[in-house]
Amino acid sequence: MFMIKPEDYKTYSKYESSSFLGIVGVEIKIASHQFQASEENKRLITQLTDQLIEMVQSRIYKRLPETATKLEENEKAIRSFFGERAIYLEEIPNEYSTNFYYFDRKWFRVWTDKGPIKVGMRKKVWSIEWEKRTNPSLAKNLFENEEASKDDRWIHAWSNAKAAEYINTILNRVVA
Repeated sequence: MFMIKPEDYKTYSKYESSSFLGIVGVEIKIASHQFQASEENKRLITQLTDQLIEMVQSRIYKRLPETATKLEENEKAIRSFFGERAIYLEEIPNEYSTNFYYFDRKWFRVWTDKGPIKVGMRKKVWSIEWEKRTNPSLAKNLFENEEASKDDRWIHAWSNAKAAEYINTILNRVVA
């Protein structure tokens, strides 16, 4: 029977992080006389280390009580932007970031009587995007006096009040 001894292992990657989640560390050791530390293998091990750290942090973050509260607040805010106009909320992947930190910022395609509007929280702004069938107007025409990032059929709202205002405008005003 072959036994690998502790001294046969070589560390190929080690990462430690300290954040509001606490201290998290990952160390990848390999015991093999055949393994070669080529540039490609080093790159793959680094990617694996990053994925492991992300997975561990994500699992910790998802279990925090305040994360559940933030999820509820996020969805409640989006529902409030539409009022009775929201027919159905379809959860979609976060289009800003897949980082665990944005887990509590769910994105939705909200189906209305006029058509769908995609809404989600970025770092500090609400991203609002609509399809031509929802409103054929471009953001630059609908919101020409607004000091906000906008292009084609999307605009960023810096507050819940502005998000509700912009969505109301999208659903009720058409500008050539």
